[in-house]
Amino acid sequence: GFTGGIGWAEIGDPGWFIELWSRIDRPVFWSVPLVPARDRRALDDAANGIHNAVYKRAARKLAAFRPQDDRVFIRTGWEFNGDWFPWSAAGRERAFVNAFRQFVDSFRSVSDRFRFEWNVNMGASKTDPERCYPGDAHVDVVGMDFYWHLQY
Repeated sequence: GFTGGIGWAEIGDPGWFIELWSRIDRPVFWSVPLVPARDRRALDDAANGIHNAVYKRAARKLAAFRPQDDRVFIRTGWEFNGDWFPWSAAGRERAFVNAFRQFVDSFRSVSDRFRFEWNVNMGASKTDPERCYPGDAHVDVVGMDFYWHLQY
């Protein structure tokens, strides 16, 4: 389940998306944007902890969804090695790593039920993924997005 990321307010309050997914009786693997789509300074600001309060607000809402689940899986900063998301790590590897860590630490300060996926895109890489790994202390699942196109 994706949450919104048009602005910081939407990242901090995923209520509409929680309501949408509450109609199913099963855990949701959440994709929460690391930074909003329309803020050019966002990655550096997030890396410096400026938006940790926003992350904590989102974490409180997501932790309250399905409290019976032992774990709540969160994917953030997905496909960071491309150049199509605002959290692209190309040329900003340290900022990505630090923003990812701030996000994880903020969520974990709310609940120990959260588990985090570090997600790389297969192909079209604009940076070396190894330079963008936040470390085992901040990553529970390593995942990969790939797209199958018949023409390939």
